[in-house]
Amino acid sequence: MICHMARFNFDNLINHLKESDFQIPCKNQHQHNILIINPYEVDLYQAWTIEMARHFQARPNTNVLISSIGIPFLHIQRSVLRQIIVQASKLILRIFKNQQLRYLSPYNYSVKSNEVLKCLRNALRSAWSYFLRNSLTATKPEEEVKSKSLFSTLATKFGTVEFEIRRHLFQIFILNLAFEISYHKTVRMLNEVKPCLVITGNGRLVKAAAITCAAREREISVLIIERGAFPGTFDLYKISPHSIQERRQQAKELFENVSKENAERISKQYLELRKQFDPISGLVWQRNFESGKLPPLDSRKLCVCFTSTETEFAVFGDTFPSENFQSQEEAFRSLAESLNPSEWQIVIRRHPYGEKKIKSDPEQKLWKALSSFPHVRIVGPRDHVDSYALVQNAQLVAHYNSSMGPEAISIGACPVITMGPTLWEKPNSAYVTSTREKLRNFLGSNHQVRPESDVYVWSLYWATFGYKFSVVHWIENKGYINGKRLL
Repeated sequence: MICHMARFNFDNLINHLKESDFQIPCKNQHQHNILIINPYEVDLYQAWTIEMARHFQARPNTNVLISSIGIPFLHIQRSVLRQIIVQASKLILRIFKNQQLRYLSPYNYSVKSNEVLKCLRNALRSAWSYFLRNSLTATKPEEEVKSKSLFSTLATKFGTVEFEIRRHLFQIFILNLAFEISYHKTVRMLNEVKPCLVITGNGRLVKAAAITCAAREREISVLIIERGAFPGTFDLYKISPHSIQERRQQAKELFENVSKENAERISKQYLELRKQFDPISGLVWQRNFESGKLPPLDSRKLCVCFTSTETEFAVFGDTFPSENFQSQEEAFRSLAESLNPSEWQIVIRRHPYGEKKIKSDPEQKLWKALSSFPHVRIVGPRDHVDSYALVQNAQLVAHYNSSMGPEAISIGACPVITMGPTLWEKPNSAYVTSTREKLRNFLGSNHQVRPESDVYVWSLYWATFGYKFSVVHWIENKGYINGKRLL
């Protein structure tokens, strides 16, 4: 009920596609080739493909070609029976040439047999090198994109950035092979089509990363599609959906182009909405909170640290400056070392898992070291402690790019510091303690409660982030085109 009301209330705030978002970078006076490459055989990617294709097909002097390089039967988002039906349906639609209603006609390309052998050889060699080093860190600059995509994919699969490389050699080989095949398919298509623009989805997971890598190596512009903030929306990126730098630029430009009055009104609306549920995921976090519940506390001052899911930092597309905290565990450990145990008690509130059913705690080892501090208490992701009650009772709140950071600022109970990269903080703010020196300077000074206006950039960005699907009706992971279910 709340979700539907929020979508209704915020419909007028969500962006609509603008012509400037679709500028073709090629300035030559000729027919522009647009190549849309769908990296995965799942409905959301098909929906994105249809939206992009229909838009560019309507433009003059533009030829749109679509390719799906997803490998059927090798992903887990559909049952095998469902995938068999999908493939059979596509074949029938091609025979009767009526596929425009349900799935746009693809530009097909298969890797040749000699290329398959080359991909196998490269994948074996690469997987073995990772096994010997017991690390997914790239040793050569040209391998960095693949290394990051392998790490991100495995971190997402396991739900943690802590996993043993040598125990998963076969999976690393399969992911290397998927990258190599996707890369070679993309290269052959680029050589044949010579596109002015390549469009793909996600840009981070292995096959999507291979597409963007192949295009950028040949200096071909890439447009990347990703989910928007609200259900039924998506967004566009030129660098990466996982680049804090690009999102910061988007947020800055948005804030500068909205009147102060409207920015404040929309921001306040969004902050009120956050108290009810998370409009991005649709989850009501408070369902797990017991109102007013606190962990055992004593008379010492209270510092509360809010974490995010660790895998979020595995997918950042930016490199942190070497002097900055490289992880949230490092940041909070530094904070624990800096606060006198006789004066302070620290509660680290871990990020809830949402609705995921996880058999074991994937980040338990990560936070175990911090629990050894005598003045630190870890509140687990399943604990019913009320996060808002913690903020109300704290003398200091710290976060590492958690949404609870801006929410704590809006509550206005105590100073709030930011210890990791964000799209909304001003880098020169005294409340940004991203290094040990900045943290030391902050703790040695007397800082007041921050004004709510400090988070207006954040709340405005998320309140208006995303474009509505116009061709495909997309809601609750079900897409429809012309009234019919996507294949």
